[in-house]
Amino acid sequence: QNQWDHTHCCQQSNWVYNELLGWSFKSGTDDLKPAAACFSPLGVEVDLSTEGFAVIANTAKRMSRIQANIAEMGCSDKVSPSAVQSLVGSCQFMEAQTGGRTGALALRAVRRSTPAATSPISDCLKIALRDLGEHISASVPRRVPLAKDSPPVILLTDAAYGTGRSTFGAII
Repeated sequence: QNQWDHTHCCQQSNWVYNELLGWSFKSGTDDLKPAAACFSPLGVEVDLSTEGFAVIANTAKRMSRIQANIAEMGCSDKVSPSAVQSLVGSCQFMEAQTGGRTGALALRAVRRSTPAATSPISDCLKIALRDLGEHISASVPRRVPLAKDSPPVILLTDAAYGTGRSTFGAII
């Protein structure tokens, strides 16, 4: 069974279940396209075109934006704690996609060097930012092995609350 057949079968099943629940949605010919082999949600590239693997990477746009923020911050005279924390948050999200906790030490050094108030940038923070930039430059996409022979598990759920009573249902 190829990807189109599987996707089409899943979509048909989903439509039947949704109709049973009283839900409706678009179902034109444009909506019957198979799932894309490559897509980019929230600045993360997911590539399913390599058989047996999902390759997960950050988009080039995200990487260059973060590298530019690091370089700009490292060259500035003053730095605010909120700007550093914003950068750290972006880097944490980026790391979660590709490296897990491999950048934790670099991020920790940046956090520890962050001033309590807007002030001149310290040498410690400049070094920590440089190390973080080098770590990000060296990061590579993550290859996640996929179960090749296992059929997917499709879980549809529904929940309701009314008149002091709640219910939950699921179909596998």
